[in-house]
Amino acid sequence: MAAVAVLLKAGYVSGAAVADDGEVLGRHRENYPVGPGSSGPQDDDLTAAVVATVRALRAPGQRSTVGLAFEPLVGHVPRLRHALEHVQEQVHLETAARAAAWGEHRFGVLRGIQAPQNSMTVTVGASIRGGLILRGRLVRGAHGLGGEIGHLPFVPGGRQCECGLEGCFDRYASATALVERTRAALIETAEVGQRLALDVRNGPIDEVASEIVRAAVNGNESALGQTAEIGRHLGMGIGRLVKPLSLSGVVLRGSFVDDAGDILLTPAREAMSRTVGQSTDLELRAGLPGDDAVLLGVTDLSLNAH
Repeated sequence: MAAVAVLLKAGYVSGAAVADDGEVLGRHRENYPVGPGSSGPQDDDLTAAVVATVRALRAPGQRSTVGLAFEPLVGHVPRLRHALEHVQEQVHLETAARAAAWGEHRFGVLRGIQAPQNSMTVTVGASIRGGLILRGRLVRGAHGLGGEIGHLPFVPGGRQCECGLEGCFDRYASATALVERTRAALIETAEVGQRLALDVRNGPIDEVASEIVRAAVNGNESALGQTAEIGRHLGMGIGRLVKPLSLSGVVLRGSFVDDAGDILLTPAREAMSRTVGQSTDLELRAGLPGDDAVLLGVTDLSLNAH
């Protein structure tokens, strides 16, 4: 039996037809316009993109089970569920971060990890999102926030966060933190700005972060240093959770991680090891590339209702 997996992203919808054994049978991408600033997409545009993706991937004349994974577009999800039910689709909703955690657990780099099968998958982008597996089961939590680690306290009395707290993990270890660090360096030191040879003062966070990472990959010392510092913060924050949660597997994933590779992962691994502070076989692993973990995870969740 196959299902249709759909992931909502800013500006486009990514979809795949996936068999219950994880085989991807087909893919489809549908773009939609996004308004300026924080206004986001119009309901009709987003709904049309999702419905078009489902229709492109489902078997002709058949009703499909649809797994819908979403990121910060929560306000649109009830309308999307209604639209899909209108075209006679059975819909399962899940956050992209939790879907990714389940995808890594069932089909990705965490498949077959040792008992007690406790793992965490951390998605790094403009913000930090998490998904937690305990004893082989996905944790959603009493309020639907299970595994969300971005707003855990990281630096007491630290930088103000948009959530209203201070010193959140998100403010020190995300792509947004990388951009803010680099922008501050450009303002403070003209020499750094000359070495970096980048205009990172404007533009969307994801695009600017990608530009900084490209500079790091090309050997720019300033970009290398800033990206490595984000990796160290990631390793420290994740390392603090290893013992309390008795984790036997940890994954870092997302396009930011894909692009940065070992420039980010090596300092993250070293910092996690120092923070755990004991001999351990636990390895911080890179996740499946692209959106595959999300699409595979939300498919399995929709078919088997974990």
